[in-house]
Amino acid sequence: MMASPRRRNPFSAPRGLVGWLAGSLMARLNRPTAEQMVRRLKLSGSEDVLEVGVGPGLGLELLHPGARRLCGVDPSPTMVRMASCRVPAAEVRETGVSSLPWGDASFDRICSMNSVMLWPDLRHDLRELVRVLRPAGRLVIAVRDHSIERKYGGMLRSEIDGVVDTLRSLALSVKLGHHQAVAYIEAVR
Repeated sequence: MMASPRRRNPFSAPRGLVGWLAGSLMARLNRPTAEQMVRRLKLSGSEDVLEVGVGPGLGLELLHPGARRLCGVDPSPTMVRMASCRVPAAEVRETGVSSLPWGDASFDRICSMNSVMLWPDLRHDLRELVRVLRPAGRLVIAVRDHSIERKYGGMLRSEIDGVVDTLRSLALSVKLGHHQAVAYIEAVR
């Protein structure tokens, strides 16, 4: 059960000039994580891909060459604008993960980087991802693993384990891996 309180995070919905600066910083700092996340999706070029929490669009930029169709969501209008400018071919919508604007089984691959800890209702939101994921689809969630302390958007190991347990309860095959200080939760429907 994910009962830990969610703290307000300055990166949850950056806006305006501060948002643009935060997005630029996110793109620079998250490149290795984004590259690893994209590798773990195992794209062949024929998949419809959704990124949840697109931020400034770095993930979309790396996903673009390997996706047939590319979509993304972010609750921040500033991040949506940055991502749309970075990857004009992507369909980027200003919304959160709780009510995705696509039908059931719309995507072969879904990914999220450093945003899962900001989702309002983790169990519901993971169910929403599974709803839009096609059978045999792959989901990769990347998040900084702060096993001792929480800072700048990381999650405690117990919270990461909660994400894994929730995905397993939704009948997905789940593998937890680490690369440097980042946990990669890989799930297949």
